[in-house]
Amino acid sequence: RNLYVSSFGDNATLCFTVNVTSGRLLLVQTLVDGVDGIDGIAGASSVAVSSDGLSVVVAGFLDNAVTLFARSPSANGTLTLSDRLKAGERLFDRFVDACDDVVPTGTPPSEWSSGNSPTFPLRLGGNAQAYSFTARDVSAFSMFQTGYLAIAASSPGPAAPPGAMALYKLNETTGGELRLVQTRTTLPGVSAVAHVGLVDRSGHQRHYLVVGASYTSADPSPQAEVLRWNPAAEEFEAHHVLRRMPDDTDGALHVSDIEAFSIGGGPFLAVA
Repeated sequence: RNLYVSSFGDNATLCFTVNVTSGRLLLVQTLVDGVDGIDGIAGASSVAVSSDGLSVVVAGFLDNAVTLFARSPSANGTLTLSDRLKAGERLFDRFVDACDDVVPTGTPPSEWSSGNSPTFPLRLGGNAQAYSFTARDVSAFSMFQTGYLAIAASSPGPAAPPGAMALYKLNETTGGELRLVQTRTTLPGVSAVAHVGLVDRSGHQRHYLVVGASYTSADPSPQAEVLRWNPAAEEFEAHHVLRRMPDDTDGALHVSDIEAFSIGGGPFLAVA
């Protein structure tokens, strides 16, 4: 067994073995940003292990990066750098089967979509859409047997330019193309998004997106708004705004995460 620890101040990730009898920890590896080819873990703030136990992902806050390591169970769980995605550079360019994420020659930036690139992995948005570089949350869901992807994207800074909630529709007949079908910019600092699917008393299926925002100078009193799917317009439209308390007059709700779930068959929504 292993314990992996991210160390923000040390720009490092530590690997420990765990004695299953005593619980004693033994440090077997220290990975430091900028040492021995390690990159993308400056300000290491979070660690996740894949369900198969063969990969470890580290979030580097100061690098604006996510770094992927291969885990070796037979070698005390030590890690080997596999890849990293870092802000400010062409995304996915370190994958062996990478596609070119720049707007293809001769294609107007406003018309670029994932369908212009036939290989995976690919990048959503295109260079003409600034929000495509700053995704902060994503919600994948299905409506009417069709896959959708909602992205909450804005730069995480109080003076950052406005972001957007971008909605993509999956087209399986074209090899998995994700086509941009809606962009909503009413919340400048959009930071979180969650899909909620309900069946009303008449048996009709209803779909909602809950979109939250964090503080920005353009919107010092951010909110969390609920959007309802309009089948006629084929887009999500404003439904109502969440408030902290029924008599809340301020209305400001600085959102970092949203989670929709069910307890006893009833729908619930948690907002951080």
